[in-house]
Amino acid sequence: MLRDSVSCAASSLRRLRERELLRAGVHTYALSALTLAANLLSGITIARALGPDGRGQAVAVAAFAQTIGFAFSVGCAHAVSYRCARDPSSGGRLLTAWVLFLLPAGVIGVAVGELVVPVLFHAQSATVTGLARVYLLTVFVVLWGELMNGILLGSGHYAFVNVARFAQPAIFAVTLAVLWWAGALTVAAALAVAAGSSLLVQVVALRKALRITGGFGALDRRLARETLWYGFRGQGVVLAGALNQRLDVFIMPAFVAASSIGIYSIAGNVSLIVSTLAASFAALVLPAAIEGGRHRPKTIVHALHGVLAAAVVCAAVLFVFARPALRLVYGDAFVQAATTLRILLPGTVLLAASAVLIAGLYAANRPSVATGVQVSGLVVTVVGLLVFLPGHGIVAAALVSTAAYATVFTAALVAYRHCAALGWLEFLRP
Repeated sequence: MLRDSVSCAASSLRRLRERELLRAGVHTYALSALTLAANLLSGITIARALGPDGRGQAVAVAAFAQTIGFAFSVGCAHAVSYRCARDPSSGGRLLTAWVLFLLPAGVIGVAVGELVVPVLFHAQSATVTGLARVYLLTVFVVLWGELMNGILLGSGHYAFVNVARFAQPAIFAVTLAVLWWAGALTVAAALAVAAGSSLLVQVVALRKALRITGGFGALDRRLARETLWYGFRGQGVVLAGALNQRLDVFIMPAFVAASSIGIYSIAGNVSLIVSTLAASFAALVLPAAIEGGRHRPKTIVHALHGVLAAAVVCAAVLFVFARPALRLVYGDAFVQAATTLRILLPGTVLLAASAVLIAGLYAANRPSVATGVQVSGLVVTVVGLLVFLPGHGIVAAALVSTAAYATVFTAALVAYRHCAALGWLEFLRP
C-alpha cells in the first residue's frame, strides 16, 4: 500500500512538472514571438534607412563580436544552469567563481579579435574595420549575459529570462526607429544602440541574480573546478553551434561585397525565426529534464515533438510567402533574398529539433557528446564554405548551412537515443 502511494505521488509530481514545463513553453514561445517581431522591426529600420550596404556592415560587425564572445564563454550558461538546477544553494558561489573565469577570458577574446580583424574584414572599408575593433568590447557584455542566463534559468526564473530577452531587442528597435525619424541613423549609431540596450538589460539581470543568490558567495574551489570542467567539455557545443549559425556571415566580409552580406543576412535572420523559438524553449528543457537530480528522457521526447510541430508550421508559412513578404517588409532591394531563404528553411527546422536533443545530452551529463554532435556540423560548414563560397556566393552558403544543420540533427538524434537508451519507436509516440 505504501509503495502504491509513493508511486502515485511520484506520478502526480511528474505530471505537475510537465504541465509547468508546458506553461513555461507557451510563455517562452509567446515572448519569443514578440522578440522576433522586435528584431523584425529593427531589421526593417536598418534595411530601409541604410540599404543593403549599411545592413551588411552592421550585421558583419555585430556577428563578429558576438561570435568571439560565445567562443570564449567556456560553456558558462549550460554549466551554471546545470549546477543551479541540481543545487539551488550554489548560486552565490557560482557567481563568484565564474566572474573570476570570465574576466580573463574576455580580455583574451578581445585580444584575439583585434588580431583577426584585418583578415576577416579584408574586403571592407577602413571605417567598417575600425567599427569592428571598437565593437569588440561588447564581448564582455556577451559573457556576462551567458552567466546571468545560467543563474536565472537554473534557478527556475524562466519568465524573467523571457522578458529580458524581449526587452533588449524592443529597446533597440524603438531607439532605431527614433533615430531614423530624426535622420540620425548610421551604422555606428545602430551598433552603439545595440551595445547600450544589451548593457542596460544585463544590469537589471544582475540585480535579479543578486537577489536570488543572496549576493556573491565565498570562492568554492571544488565547485569552481567541477563547473569549469563541465563547461569546458560542453564549450564545443556553444562554439560550434555559434559557428554553424554565424560562420557564413563571419567570413563573408573576406570574400563578398557588403551588399551581398546584407541580402544574405535578411534571409538568414528570417529563416532563424524557426530555430530561435526552439532555442529559447530548449534552454528551459535542460533544467526541467534534470529537476530533482534525475534525468527524464520523456521530457526531452515530448519537447522534441512540440518543437518539431511548431517549426514545420512556421517554416511552411515562410516558404510559401517568402517573396511577397520580403518585398512588403524590406522593399524591392531585398526580394532576391527569397531563394536563399527557401534553401535555409528545411535546415532551420532540423536545427530547431537538434536544440532540444542537445539539451537532452546536457541533462544526461554528456556535454562532450553534445560537443561532438555540433562539431560534426561544423566540419560540414567549414569545408563547404571554404570550397563553395568564393566562387558561388550566397546561394552556395545557404546550401552549406542547410547541409550542416541536417548533419547536426542526425548526429544529435543518434547520440541521444544511445545515451538515453531509447528505442526508435519511443521517438514517434505522441
